[in-house]
Formats: sequence, structure tokens, C-alpha cells
Amino acid sequence: MWAVREATRNQVDLEVLIENVLNALAAGITIGCIYGLMCIGLGLIFGIMRIVNFAQGELLMLGMFASLYLVTGGGALAFLGPYIGPFIGALLAGPIVFAGAPCCISS
Repeated sequence: MWAVREATRNQVDLEVLIENVLNALAAGITIGCIYGLMCIGLGLIFGIMRIVNFAQGELLMLGMFASLYLVTGGGALAFLGPYIGPFIGALLAGPIVFAGAPCCISS
């Protein structure tokens, strides 16, 4: 009886360990991808304009909080986000980029 309890407890401990490792791995990959996007954006801005613009981090934070609010409190459908989100983002960003680009590009 004692051996069965010990084996069951060890199996549960192993399952919890695997779950924790996979959760940490997923969180690390997600945060690493976010850092990578920030670094790519800063590299592009510095490479094109030759100035360091740290306002990109503020916009990234604003976008993250807006998406968090929409998914959790705003009632947006979370399962449609990966499929429809890029199209909505492109539709919203397109006019902003085309309206602001002529001001920033010098001939």
C-alpha cells in the first residue's frame, strides 16, 4: 500500500514538473519574441533615420494593454484574434502610415 502511494505521488510530481517546465518554456519564448520585435524595430528606426527613438516601447506597451483589455474585459473573442487581428491591424495601420509617410520622407 505504501509503495503504491509513493509511486502515485512520484508520478504526480513528475507531471507537475513537466507542466511547470513547459509553462516556463512557453513564457520564455513569448517574452523573447517580444524583445526580438522591439530590437528589430529599434534597429530599423536607427538604421533608416540615424536617431534612437525609444517611443516605440511606449507604443508597444500601449498596444499590449489595449489587446489585454479587449481580450479580457472588453469582450473581444480571443479565439478569432490570431486569424482576424492581423487584417484589422493592417487596415488600421495603413492609412496612418500613408498619411504620415510623406511628412517624414524627404526627397
